[in-house]
Amino acid sequence: ITNLLAEFCPRKKYEKPYAYNINHIICIPTTSSYYDEGAILNNNINDIKSHLNHIPNKTIIQIGSHVGNTINDPIFEMADENTNLILIEPVPFLFERLKRNYKMKLPNHFHNIIFINKAVADFIGEIEFNIPSANNDFKNLPYWVTQLGSTNANHLKKHLPDLVVETIKVETTTINEIVKNYQLKDIYLLKTDAEGMDYRILMNYDFSKHIKPMQILFEHNHMDGTF
Repeated sequence: ITNLLAEFCPRKKYEKPYAYNINHIICIPTTSSYYDEGAILNNNINDIKSHLNHIPNKTIIQIGSHVGNTINDPIFEMADENTNLILIEPVPFLFERLKRNYKMKLPNHFHNIIFINKAVADFIGEIEFNIPSANNDFKNLPYWVTQLGSTNANHLKKHLPDLVVETIKVETTTINEIVKNYQLKDIYLLKTDAEGMDYRILMNYDFSKHIKPMQILFEHNHMDGTF
């Protein structure tokens, strides 16, 4: 996390602990996207929510969108008809649930949401991705278990040794490609929750060439291979 903040974020601290500001970019490292795991995320999410009401047609990119309507997804809660959403989720059965949940939440805006069934990485191609198998009895497992998809084969078993895991091949994209393909002119919020890949994903983005997000939320909890 120190290397990431030194290279990617500014040297000057923002007013909130462990958040960093450079021009109009706010980099907010979080241990998780779960609300009660630190005032950093909670306070800044509340700030973002208040600002969103005053910014029309704001664009939010969420990398690792999961299924949307979980207690640890602030994007689903704050999204409305005035939000331009780009939602990326690599796991096929979660991707279908993500679309269904947003269709129920925003039925009149659903056709304007961009859904991408790929993994975001630092290259364009294909990766082997380890996911909880749909054959698991998820009713008897923690709600967050389906959020553990990772390129690290040991990552899921470290959390739950008895979890049934399968490996799938998924296409990859990059933030650079997303910005270019959809001709984005602004990004109000860029949020990543990529189970340890956040550093590589963010550092691959060309800030000198492309637009700078106004807000960046990224998970740092698994960057060093721990959980």
